[in-house]
Amino acid sequence: MKYFLFLAAFLLTGVAAEADNYNYLMFQTTGGATTYLNATGTKIVFSNGQLVATSGTESATFNLSELSYMAFSAKGGSTNSISNIATGSYGIYAAGGSIVVSGNGPQNVSICNVSGALVAKGTTSGGTTTFGGNLAAGVYIVKVNGETSKIVVK
Repeated sequence: MKYFLFLAAFLLTGVAAEADNYNYLMFQTTGGATTYLNATGTKIVFSNGQLVATSGTESATFNLSELSYMAFSAKGGSTNSISNIATGSYGIYAAGGSIVVSGNGPQNVSICNVSGALVAKGTTSGGTTTFGGNLAAGVYIVKVNGETSKIVVK
């Protein structure tokens, strides 16, 4: 009987641990940006051709025409992860040797390497704007409208 209880507890623990591996919702856009939100308590609303996902204090908005994939994921992160940032007004991601800023309306953008040297600067007019073009792999500091984030270029 003890063996049966132990085996049942072990199997239930294994099943619970397996289920815990998919704690995130992953959203991927046609431009290659990937955003992760904690799946627990996430609310998804469709409005005016957009998907708005909210999990606690984090939120991400996607144009449905640009959303290519959504799935549960074991890989975590947040909308403020180092490889991809998405806020209510803009998104940032690395693509090749570039850093891409997308959003509605103008965004003032400056990009520095970790030594503090300015590598790119400009203003977007809305939509998607690519900066850098040939950045070396590494961590970059991206400032958009006064908000600072870190992005990894691979």
